[in-house]
Amino acid sequence: MRTFISGLNLRSLLEGNIRAFAVRGLLLTLGQGLTGGLVMLYVKNVLGADALVIGSFTSLWCAVFVVFILLGGWVADRYDRKKTYLLGSALALPTPLIYALSPSWHMIFLAYFFDALSSAFVVPAYQSILFSSVERNRRSRAIAVINTLSHLVNMIVPPLSALAVQLTGGLNNLRLMFLLQFTVTLCVWLYTSKAIQIKSVNEKLQPNGLSSTMKDFFGQIKKVYQVARERK
Repeated sequence: MRTFISGLNLRSLLEGNIRAFAVRGLLLTLGQGLTGGLVMLYVKNVLGADALVIGSFTSLWCAVFVVFILLGGWVADRYDRKKTYLLGSALALPTPLIYALSPSWHMIFLAYFFDALSSAFVVPAYQSILFSSVERNRRSRAIAVINTLSHLVNMIVPPLSALAVQLTGGLNNLRLMFLLQFTVTLCVWLYTSKAIQIKSVNEKLQPNGLSSTMKDFFGQIKKVYQVARERK
């Protein structure tokens, strides 16, 4: 056991971007836990969504993610990984506000759209930065530590938040929790914008501008389309 604990060497693991991502994961999980796992009950009982609508939310999320994740990876590679990550994270900022201010379930489609679009840009950039920020022989441990901290928070916060919602008036008061969630998410965005550093030489090889990156991307799409037409 002592050998196992010393092998983890948490202090050396939680450095630089790994520490930034660990804090990010912990705080985001804290923010998401503020709604106590009651989001779907809120959407159903307060906003009036039925089972078909709730199922459609997931379909929309998956469709948007599939359509845009290639673009997210392309932009991260051709433009700048940190800026792409921050752009994706910023796209998720309106989501808790939409939940808090929605008069009906119709606006929740917009929340799912922004969340999926955010993930499409965040996931490729996040994984690329994470993998390049730690040596291969410590990478799995770093990922395990980040996930462990997040799940520890997720074990504690949701039940306490659900109890607080129940004691203070029920699901209608979940709107306040969404506003608090927005505050936490904004703080996380500000923190990661300062804490994440791209130090590797390979990560900073003259990134293209965003406009030229987009022109490059759609230019490649046009070439693929032209080749496909020529083969018909």
